[in-house]
Amino acid sequence: MHVCRFQSRYSQTAGFLHDNSLLEAAHWSEEHGAFLDWGLHSEAVRLERPRPRQPHRPGQQQTPQQKERVTLEEPRRQFVNQQGYVSELSGNIKLL
Repeated sequence: MHVCRFQSRYSQTAGFLHDNSLLEAAHWSEEHGAFLDWGLHSEAVRLERPRPRQPHRPGQQQTPQQKERVTLEEPRRQFVNQQGYVSELSGNIKLL
């Protein structure tokens, strides 16, 4: 394979990644003043152990089950107000 075959593709991708306006359009939250992820999200969650599937028998050791995420409120499309890689991405790109 010859490198020149992909050169225009790489140049196109590099130009796309250097365009911070695309990042701002997709991830900037005026309300929070930060770059945030966008997606289905709910803050109303908690971890709970599920009920045992079989009744406990005397003398039998019961293994605790892993906790599961329980959503108390339906997730909705919104900014995820938690700092993460997206909030750091814009500054890191400018450094490059």
